Amino acid sequence: MKLPPLNALRAFDSVCRLGSVKDAANELFVTPAAVSQQLKVLEEFLGNALFERHPRQLRLTAIGQSYHQTISRPLRLISEATERLAPRRRGTSITVIPSFAALWLAPRLADFARRHPEIEVRIEADPNLTDLVTGGFDLAIRVGRGNYAGSEQHKLFAQDIFPVAAPQYKRKLTRGRQFDWSRAHLLHEAGLEFWDAWLDARAVRADTARGLFFSHGMLAYAAAQAGEGVALAPRELVARLLGDGKLSIVDSQPLQTGLTYWLVWPKPSRRPLSESAKIFRDWIIEQALP
Repeated sequence: MKLPPLNALRAFDSVCRLGSVKDAANELFVTPAAVSQQLKVLEEFLGNALFERHPRQLRLTAIGQSYHQTISRPLRLISEATERLAPRRRGTSITVIPSFAALWLAPRLADFARRHPEIEVRIEADPNLTDLVTGGFDLAIRVGRGNYAGSEQHKLFAQDIFPVAAPQYKRKLTRGRQFDWSRAHLLHEAGLEFWDAWLDARAVRADTARGLFFSHGMLAYAAAQAGEGVALAPRELVARLLGDGKLSIVDSQPLQTGLTYWLVWPKPSRRPLSESAKIFRDWIIEQALP
């Protein structure tokens, strides 16, 4: 019996059904490069080209179409038979901005796992917007103004930010009750630069050119913990660090950035959520309650 590599066959079937390597990768929980490699493995095994490759597009050859028509039904029957004997765990997937994933979501996941051990959760930390209909994710958490076309959304909390620093750094630069901003090193987050606005609102002078610059907020917060300077952070994201004494609020006056953390999912008319995704969505909303 001559059988092709199963992983290559699964990748081929997934690409044929979903129409793209990217969507197949999301379904199989691998990278697009891994899917492309499996397609090449199958073509080499068969000795035939299954796809015509064009810029940003794969098109089945006549041989590829015929082959998929032949193998798709047996694969489906195998899947159905396996499901009856060994039902798979339910799952859901979410794309989250990295700082939120690391500081807010990840520490709470043990609670969800305890309540719903039957649901597998796939989390991808990515700052880029994703089309929830075609991108392979059920839910997304983003920070912005809520203009997400074709989606439903729920406000988790506003992005109100405070200056935070390691307790020892705060003590070192405090004279009496006043923090010496003239000696402070400011820690900046690329793309979300609010230091000028916060300093203006407090009528405080500091050297905004002196300090460190980071691509993600969580790196700035880590530098603040290490005593490298002062970062601006949403209280909700650093609440545990504040509670553990790893960070301290330097000034309790927040800056309202006008941005909000949103939980986003597709409108039912575009793609209905699975029951697992609904359970995870409702759990996140519950966790964000004041």
